[in-house]
Amino acid sequence: MELYSDTLGSGPDLVILHGLFGSGDNWRSIAKSLSEHYRVHLLDLPNHGRSPWVKQQSYPVFAEAVSDWMSAQGIENTALLGHSMGGKVAMQMALNNSQPNINKLIIVDIAPRAYPPHHQDIFRALANTDLSQYKNRSEIDEALKDGIETTGIRQFILKSLYRNDAGQLAWRF
Repeated sequence: MELYSDTLGSGPDLVILHGLFGSGDNWRSIAKSLSEHYRVHLLDLPNHGRSPWVKQQSYPVFAEAVSDWMSAQGIENTALLGHSMGGKVAMQMALNNSQPNINKLIIVDIAPRAYPPHHQDIFRALANTDLSQYKNRSEIDEALKDGIETTGIRQFILKSLYRNDAGQLAWRF
């Protein structure tokens, strides 16, 4: 699978995996700082950002997609940073003990344990919002207010809103 990626800087490889509702671009400002010392790869995981969609969404499927991408890029040794959902993917890759080789593992904002379902209010608000009924981002922001009360969370979610090739509003996740 050809994952969407953006690469900054030069040096040893560092692959960054974003969290749920996000994309590699969420880590751009940090990647710019790190790019002085590393070749930083900002990946969009499957079903997120500009990467392709897969029917089966699971940590093993995502981990295999990232491993395949790294192999296709010729990345044989890398530091791997995973945030939240991306951290779970990174841990799955480390558990798989497969090539390409991970020489450093950095996990941010998640632990290696099972979590009870959360983000249900966000999922419900997104499912109840028919994007075809709105003309712009501010209308969608207003529609999401009942289900997602926190402005900062809505703004983060709205970062993934875009117009597809047909000019329709759509989510990148």
